[in-house]
Parts: sequence; C-alpha cells; structure tokens
Amino acid sequence: MSARSRPYTSSVRVTGPPSRSRVYDHREHFRKYIDLSNDGRSRYCRSVPDLVLGLAAVPIMTELAPSNSEYGLASSSFYVLFNDSAVLVGLLANRVRSRWVFVVLAALCALAQVPVLLSATLGALFVSRILMGAAEGPANPLTVHTAHSWFPPKDRSLPTALTQALAEISRRRVLATIAEQRGA
Repeated sequence: MSARSRPYTSSVRVTGPPSRSRVYDHREHFRKYIDLSNDGRSRYCRSVPDLVLGLAAVPIMTELAPSNSEYGLASSSFYVLFNDSAVLVGLLANRVRSRWVFVVLAALCALAQVPVLLSATLGALFVSRILMGAAEGPANPLTVHTAHSWFPPKDRSLPTALTQALAEISRRRVLATIAEQRGA
C-alpha cells in the first residue's frame, strides 16, 4: 500500500500520565460568556465615529467647504484599508494572542483621532478615516475568532450569535443616547 492510498494516521506517540477528566466548572463557563459580552459591546465603538461624522456633516461642510463629492470621498475613505487590515490581522491572529492584537488595534484607533485634533483640514480627515478603518476592519473577525477559541466546535453557534447581537444592541443604545441628547 503506497503512502498516498493509506488512510491518515498520526505517527506521534503521546507519552506521559493519563489525562484526568476535567470537572465541569460553571464559573469558568459563565466567565467566558461575560468576556464574550464585553467583546461584543466594545465593538460598538466602530459605529460612533460614523455617527459623529454624520452628525457633524453640516458644520464640517461649512467650515472646510468641501464639495459634496469630496465629503463623500472623505466619509468613505474609512473602507480603503478596512478589508486589507482584516485579512492581515486575521493571519496574525493565529500567531499572536488576541488580547495583544486588540490592544494594538485600540491604540491605532486612538491614534487615528490625532490628525483631526492637530489640524482640522480635509486631508487630516482623510488620514484619520483611513487609519480608523484599518483599526476597525479586523474587529468583527477577531471577536469571532476569540470567541471560537474559547468554546469547543459544537458550542460555537451561540457565542457567534451573541457577538453579533450585542454589537447591534450596543449600537442602538448609542443611537438612542445621541437622539435623546439632541432632543429628537
């Protein structure tokens, strides 16, 4: 029988003491869901810059005087590196702990605000939006990747649904808060 026609078998022999069956710890299971809810709720920050940009559209257009197409281009520049950064960070996420990837993305998200703080120009708005998109692009895939690393394959559907639902619930909460403050 050739090597190609043989069924897959592992040639690695595991030695050592027999593994003990793990006792179910409900506290650890509950902690995973709490961490999962925090991951889902933290993703609402992605929608806040878009909301603020939309609410500030009229003042930005009167102060910077861009044309409608320039303002639209500045708004959509968020997506220039969005997908590329999601792919690159996805490749990196298998090699680096998710915690540190989240820290770097949060730092990049904070640094993306600096160009607009230093100089309120259309160019600074472009740079800020591109950096923000690069920082926010991997948020959803990385959250799902992290959730999947915490749960066995048969239990992954509920955590995935929770990450998506909690992000939307948080986004709606932000919208309601903004609408309440504006008196709408």
